Amino acid sequence: MLVCEFMHSPAVTCNSDATLEHAAREMDRFNVGCLVVVSANGHLVGIVTDRDIAVKGLGWGHDAATPVDKVMTRSVATIQSSALISEVAAKMALWGVRRMPVVDVSGELKGVIALDDVTTAMSNEIGFLRKTVSTQTSGGRGWDES
Repeated sequence: MLVCEFMHSPAVTCNSDATLEHAAREMDRFNVGCLVVVSANGHLVGIVTDRDIAVKGLGWGHDAATPVDKVMTRSVATIQSSALISEVAAKMALWGVRRMPVVDVSGELKGVIALDDVTTAMSNEIGFLRKTVSTQTSGGRGWDES
């Protein structure tokens, strides 16, 4: 299973000068937990999460008019759209993140994948494996020992 099969596309984005209020409203409007922060020419420059707004933003005394570049994460782990789901799971664990921008081979932003998407993909795979084992152990079709 590939990342491109489970990612959300297009990614919901904002510019680094967008306010915390604007970012929060966009997250609410699109029902997402993060915005990918892009430059004027569309290049990835960071990511801002709902937690960033609450903890680094309001929790550290910033107001709603503060630009997201004051609280966003600049060093962002990305994953290629052609990567396996197991690869994104491993990378999320390594980086300690729940959401990851998805890029193509040239680095162009294609979407976002969240830990929930990875869990869904892996659950689907486990369900398929369970069905396969059940079919094989019950003498059903699909198992040929010859």
